[in-house]
Amino acid sequence: MAGNPSDEAERFAREARATGLVLPSRAPTRPWIAAATAILLVVAAVEIGYLAHDFLLQRPEGPPTIVLPACTDSTYPFNGTVSSTLDPTPDAWLVAADHQMANATGGCAVLALSASSGDGFTPELAGRTTEFAVSGSLPNATDLGAVPGTIETIPVALAAVAIVYDLPGVPAGLHLSSSALAGIFEGTITSWNDPSISDLNPSASLAGLPPITVVHRSDTSSSTLALTQFLSATNASWRSAVGAGLSVTWPVGTAAGSRSALLADVNGTAGSIGYVTTYGDDTPGVEEAAIEDAAGSFALPTAAAVGAAAASFSGSPAVENAEWANVSFANATQSGSYPLAQLVYIALYQDPATAYGGTMSLTTATWVIAYLWWLTGVTLLAPLPPTYIESAGEMFTHVSYNGTQVIQFQGPGGGDGDIDEF
Repeated sequence: MAGNPSDEAERFAREARATGLVLPSRAPTRPWIAAATAILLVVAAVEIGYLAHDFLLQRPEGPPTIVLPACTDSTYPFNGTVSSTLDPTPDAWLVAADHQMANATGGCAVLALSASSGDGFTPELAGRTTEFAVSGSLPNATDLGAVPGTIETIPVALAAVAIVYDLPGVPAGLHLSSSALAGIFEGTITSWNDPSISDLNPSASLAGLPPITVVHRSDTSSSTLALTQFLSATNASWRSAVGAGLSVTWPVGTAAGSRSALLADVNGTAGSIGYVTTYGDDTPGVEEAAIEDAAGSFALPTAAAVGAAAASFSGSPAVENAEWANVSFANATQSGSYPLAQLVYIALYQDPATAYGGTMSLTTATWVIAYLWWLTGVTLLAPLPPTYIESAGEMFTHVSYNGTQVIQFQGPGGGDGDIDEF
């Protein structure tokens, strides 16, 4: 990446502070830092000749939170694979985070990214050709049966699925309910002037518009999964007739084999509607709909609305117990929530020493985990709420090396496993 390393590191630190996190820097020598009590990530010294505590991940008030091994004589390259179901891929976010972390820590960990030929879990993670996988979905039964060991699948970011359309004379923010969306994608609503749409948009000029043309994905896609899960959670008819999945049998519509193809089809067809994963302002040429949430308000896929959806579940047992399959943003109760928010996950082996037959060193495993944990504090579309980060941190403590826990979080009370808020 171009630019002055110190400038990029400072920009990264400013972004981190905005989300309540200060990123790695050289360990300060001021006595009050050493005396402070905070969350401490202890790197296991097993099979490492020594640990020089050169780099720290800090909270805003200063006390150390992460201690990492020095790399004065070598760097530690590691590989990540991005699922083909994530479209667009979050590569720029992943690479930027790694590059800026390298600027801050002296370039110890070096990330190489590749695109998966499958969902990331298979074939790459199962074949142990990558240290971690990035996916927009949790592993299915086939994935779990293919990996030769236990894996941890941990949320690290928030994204969203935008409902996009091309309606001449209709600006962004068309109000759509879940029942209207289900009717459109089922083919039972074929006119934009249908009462289920017009009643929600009294000021929009919907009469005389071209008939509704549905554009959907023809391949496996996490955007399809998020949309169909939302429709299944909110509409009994959709749940029984179509269901949810990375791919489904669509009742109607034109098939598009990629996100870019879907956007082109919608942009080129007046009256059309489709859906795409979004990480922000990345849907040029089309407009985005405002979707009704469980509280009866309507929201666009903005950072604030996606964050509100995630915050609705901050105190839920599903988040606190890391039961991510039970977190459904379709039922987000906070007004102004965007119900088509989605989690982005990473997956890694619970015991990399065993999984990779000893070819991954403990030091490399430590830097991989530090990078992945760091991602939880770096915004993709909206920041992860603190309780999500806390649960993710707990999951990282499950990773061991030959049975020895790689990291430990120690809270202000001093007990292992107590994770303070970041």
